[in-house]
Amino acid sequence: VSPGVNNWADDNGNNWVTVGPSSVTVYEEDFEDNDFDGTITGNAGSDLWLIGTATDVVSNYWSTTGNSSTFGYTNDDACDCDKANDLLTTSAFSLDGAYTSAILTFDHAFADLGGSGDVLVSTGGVFNVVKTLSNTSAEQDPFVYITPWVNGLAIDMTPYIGEPAVQVQFRYSDNGVWVYGTAVDNILVKAFSLLNPGEGYMVFPQPDTNASGIYTQNHTLGTLTNGVVDFTMGFNANQNSSPNILSNPYASAIDAELFFDDPANSGINVMYFWEHNTALSAYPGYNALNFSMADISLYQKDVGGLPAGSGATPTNIVSSGQGFGVKPTAAGTARFNNAMRVTGPNDSYRTSSDPIVRDRLWVNVYNETYGLGSTTLIAFTENTSDVFVNSEDVKRIATPVSLYSELDSEEQLGINALGTFETSDAVPLGFSTQVKETQSYRISIHDLDGVNMEAATVYLIDALTGTATNLSEGDYTFQSGEATYSKRFKVVFEYGALGANDSKVDYVSLYPNPTQDIITIVAPQTIVTSATVYDLGGRKVSEVDFRNKSSYQVDLSAMEIAVYFIEITTENGTVMKRVMKR
Repeated sequence: VSPGVNNWADDNGNNWVTVGPSSVTVYEEDFEDNDFDGTITGNAGSDLWLIGTATDVVSNYWSTTGNSSTFGYTNDDACDCDKANDLLTTSAFSLDGAYTSAILTFDHAFADLGGSGDVLVSTGGVFNVVKTLSNTSAEQDPFVYITPWVNGLAIDMTPYIGEPAVQVQFRYSDNGVWVYGTAVDNILVKAFSLLNPGEGYMVFPQPDTNASGIYTQNHTLGTLTNGVVDFTMGFNANQNSSPNILSNPYASAIDAELFFDDPANSGINVMYFWEHNTALSAYPGYNALNFSMADISLYQKDVGGLPAGSGATPTNIVSSGQGFGVKPTAAGTARFNNAMRVTGPNDSYRTSSDPIVRDRLWVNVYNETYGLGSTTLIAFTENTSDVFVNSEDVKRIATPVSLYSELDSEEQLGINALGTFETSDAVPLGFSTQVKETQSYRISIHDLDGVNMEAATVYLIDALTGTATNLSEGDYTFQSGEATYSKRFKVVFEYGALGANDSKVDYVSLYPNPTQDIITIVAPQTIVTSATVYDLGGRKVSEVDFRNKSSYQVDLSAMEIAVYFIEITTENGTVMKRVMKR
């Protein structure tokens, strides 16, 4: 198979693609627990292999650079002892299984300056040399050397498949003279088995967690998949907890709509792709460096694609070998068959029915400073409705910066599939950002299509500021710190919808919601005179008089964690709002 550029990812940023066989780790040692899974031996008088950091390895004439973690090392410069046979030997591991290949990888820093370093393998008897190490050390001063780390050195272990007790040994010798040393880290042995047709796999090909790019693996043996391919999906209590990784098993592209139309796939309505557009980023968030959930794109049945950020919008074509995530509504079997296959993404595609009449609008929010953003899709079709339907609408992904549709039933949607387009339609949008400091954000039209949508004018109303922007003519820019604004924005398609026909209390909103303490009432079109808080039992728990005040805040800090209703009285009427105290 040939990997595509769209992949799905887990929480650690690992890609879900079908670029190689499934694998199992049979031995792993990273020294982070200051211990070694194996034995350490050597000649009498040697201080043997030790475990430490780059600081520990420093001596008068030798040091290493490029590894800030814990690793194994032997330093002849520091010891000036008999290091003619320092051995670091792994515990025995098994390669006896239905494997087709195996590989050993490790990082090392070997000072090739009078000493010698070898990698040896044993299957229960004699250790045989499989690799002689080499390295380039940089001389800083006379006889003073720094050795850089070499990462990911690979040794083929396929010849040892079938052996039940394999050991790897790292041997260092000072050859009887006072020289320098060597170090190793991240020793990993993985064994591989054949791909299961229709199953997706996770790979992490980057040399380190900061890198990004394209990984290519060539397959030249085997039989091309043909006919029906079934894959049993896992299900864990509910749809959101049941991610599965599938892949196109054929040597040709498939049509996603034909995949959805197969009765066996009735519990699947969305494909998720991990674009891997960005490496780890230092934007303010959960960790010092963070992967971006904004790199996940979607393709939904009948409605179409939602891009990752401002990237390309996925189409109905899924390339050969392409992996994708799904969340089934129930346990069952995903099915691929030849009827889904197409001759190529640039030809006329087969469809299962007459084309669906639809009008679509993609709206994007973006922050230039950190390169963070998201896109939401508002779709109007003859086959969908204005209420939440699990098979039609797709809940939003919790991207660091997020723009999404909000329904009266409180669902937050990345894809909002509505009924047939009317120019009087109004679609509320929520906004959320995890960036702590105040930043500038830009809202714009990412794309649109459909006869009605192309003829319409798209306006954006900001309920917080009371402003309206013609997005068909230009972008809207605003400032925000870390916050979540429920229904802060509204998308409308005719000037009359900007407020001429609305009650002024329709623009009253609350933020942040949910809240831990203070809730702010935003009323750009009217003056608030009071607010009364009720619990779910209808009991009044708080009342605030806002007469002669220019800002409206209600303190919920002393209340229990629960859902409350706030009755907001204005000079133009009264409105009830729901708020979550957490």
